[in-house]
Amino acid sequence: MKKVMFVMLIVSFLFISVYSLTISEVIKAWNQAPPFDNAVGEVTFKVHRGTRVYEYELYTIQNNRGQNLIEVTSPPNDAGKLFYMENDNIWIFDENNLLNIKGFELQKSFLGSDITYQEQISFFNIIKDANIEIFEDKTEKDYFILKVNKNRAGKNIIKYAFFYVYRDTKSVYQVDLYNNNNNLYKRITLSDFRKYNGVYFPFYKKIQDMLVKKNYTEVVIDDMKLNVALPPNKMDLYELQKRLEKNPPVFK
Repeated sequence: MKKVMFVMLIVSFLFISVYSLTISEVIKAWNQAPPFDNAVGEVTFKVHRGTRVYEYELYTIQNNRGQNLIEVTSPPNDAGKLFYMENDNIWIFDENNLLNIKGFELQKSFLGSDITYQEQISFFNIIKDANIEIFEDKTEKDYFILKVNKNRAGKNIIKYAFFYVYRDTKSVYQVDLYNNNNNLYKRITLSDFRKYNGVYFPFYKKIQDMLVKKNYTEVVIDDMKLNVALPPNKMDLYELQKRLEKNPPVFK
C-alpha cells in the first residue's frame, strides 16, 4: 500500500503545464488545469535510492477537471491495480475493496518521497501568494531567472524559490527550492518539452534531494495522446465519479 501511495505522489505531478506570456503567468501555469478533455499517457517511473533502483510502468488518463485514472502495468506483482485521483483524494481499487486515502497520507511512502506532501503544499502556498521579481535577465542568455517569495509572514517549509525560464517558449525548465536556513535543498528539472494545444509539457522530470544527493526520482512520459476514445474496459471518469457519489466507500 505504501508503494502505491508513493507512485500516486509522483503521478500527481505528471501533467503540470509550464508556459506563459507574462511573468505572473509563468507562476500561475504551475497550478493550471490541462486545456483538454482527455490525455492518455504511458509513463515510466523510476525511484533511485543510492544503489537501489525501483521502476514502475503506468497507464494514465487525465482531464481538465482534476481527475486522473491510473493503472499500473509493471512490475507484475502490481500490474492491474487501478486508482482514481480527484483533488486531494485517491481512490484505490483492490479486488472488491474501494479505499479512500487523504492527501496528507501520501508522505508515508515505502522509501520516503523526494518531495513530501507538506512540501507540495508549501510550494503552492508560495505560488498562490507570491512576490515575484526578476532575479537575473541577461540578454546574451536564452533564459531568465525569477525569484518567488511568499508575500505574507508565517511558517512555511519553503522560504523562496528560483524559477529558470526559457526566453523563447516561457517554459520553466528548473526550479530550485530553498529552506528557512537559506539552503538549496530540492531541485526540480524539466526537459523534453512537447507542445499540445499551445501548452508545453515536459516529458522528463527529475526531482533531487540536494542535501542527500544520492536520492532522486525520475518520471519519463513515453507517450501522450489527446482527446482520444477511452480504451476497452476502462471506466469513463464521469461514470466513475457518479458511482463514487452514489455509493461512497467508508473512509479508512
